[in-house]
Amino acid sequence: MEVFVDTRMFVHTKTQTIYVLLDHGKLTDHRLWVQTTSCDDLAFFPESLDFGKIKRGAGPTAHMIVAVPGQPKLQVAGAKCDSKFIQVKVQELGRGTTRAVYQVSATVRADIPAGELHTEVELTTNNPAMPKLVVPLRVEIEP
Repeated sequence: MEVFVDTRMFVHTKTQTIYVLLDHGKLTDHRLWVQTTSCDDLAFFPESLDFGKIKRGAGPTAHMIVAVPGQPKLQVAGAKCDSKFIQVKVQELGRGTTRAVYQVSATVRADIPAGELHTEVELTTNNPAMPKLVVPLRVEIEP
């Protein structure tokens, strides 16, 4: 199951209840709570690392700009992905008196198997208020 929350519709923390109907020979109703946090002082351009459809073996790279206005001392210390088929790196593009700007790059390894992959890139920061920034990543690999 995937759940998407449009964080452009609110600021700060929001908890939502999701009702799921499962059929394992008997219909059962389950309640899940999802908690999300939206920051108005953080911007991703584009909103996610979405490769769309690619041919297996192509090995494309997608880029994203992460801008953090109001936090000139913020540093992104690292980037990682939980999929071994995605290689990520982060590079500081600029820093001013009022902001920090980074580029996140993700490369699909040529040996990724065919199918669809939904995963996340996690950026580690030096800010205890937001120690991790999570970037969604999606790719569909055609044989």
